[in-house]
Amino acid sequence: ASRNNLVEGAKLCGLTDGVNGNIVGLDPQIGPLHNNGGPTETHALLAGSPALDRASAADCPSTDQRGEARPQGAGCDIGAYEFKMTYAWSGFKKPIDKLPTVNSAKAGSAVPVKFSLGGNYGLNIFAAGSPASQKIACDSAAPLDEIEQTAAAGASGLQYDAASDTYSYVWKTDKAWAGSCRQLAVALADGTVHTADFKFK
Repeated sequence: ASRNNLVEGAKLCGLTDGVNGNIVGLDPQIGPLHNNGGPTETHALLAGSPALDRASAADCPSTDQRGEARPQGAGCDIGAYEFKMTYAWSGFKKPIDKLPTVNSAKAGSAVPVKFSLGGNYGLNIFAAGSPASQKIACDSAAPLDEIEQTAAAGASGLQYDAASDTYSYVWKTDKAWAGSCRQLAVALADGTVHTADFKFK
């Protein structure tokens, strides 16, 4: 049986919508045939395509037609092109200042981490193990120890506020960090990493 197909025409190919992962009768929301990398031209999936994450990892090869790793999201994308999200990171928002400023914080306090990605991408935006922090030398920002995943303060996991287009996460710092410096690293699912330095008192 044919699996994981997306066909715009409602009566084409003898496929039934919803059977074997097939989607029938929907606009695929794809770009024009184009050189998107790889040996042949492909149709790039657009951000709202119903093909996104619709095939199970067991049903797709480890790379798409261009050689990009699959899956990039919760599941593989239908077709020859695996969509890779790119967020419009605009920097940390107050109270965190961007580099090269070193932020001052009380050890043991809860630090609000706020940022915008240019829209709501859901709550699965962090890469595995992120956010994380690492002890650094206060005078050079050179790493001094292993990277540690951060802890959220109470029920303050990642949240999104549509009115301000702001993601927020409350970072619970450790009292033992008094007198030291740390670098907070926010690694996102699009492969980018954003950092801010802190000196704890």
